[in-house]
Amino acid sequence: MESRSEIEVFQQRLARCGAREGLASMKQFFFERECVHRDKGRDGEVYNGMFFIQAIQKLQTEAAMRMAGKVAPFYWVDAPRVVVWLCRECASELHIGEAPRAILQGARR
Repeated sequence: MESRSEIEVFQQRLARCGAREGLASMKQFFFERECVHRDKGRDGEVYNGMFFIQAIQKLQTEAAMRMAGKVAPFYWVDAPRVVVWLCRECASELHIGEAPRAILQGARR
């Protein structure tokens, strides 16, 4: 059995990498990414990483590159464990708000 301090050290290392503890169990964690407009105080929503990737794939190449450049990078394979905060403007460019399941319900509260 691991000591309490080893678990705390592990959690601190995960936090430094951008990981957050999930609600279901201590083994589940999420990576948080956000668009460049978050620091400017704009209004926005948190979206599922898979829906973000699918929305990017529907864009033309130049538009997809421009949008991807507005969000902190992550590996697409990690998308199921990524939550992406987008301002309303970026979300409308992606048409991501049109999919009701794309918005994480827990983040709306």
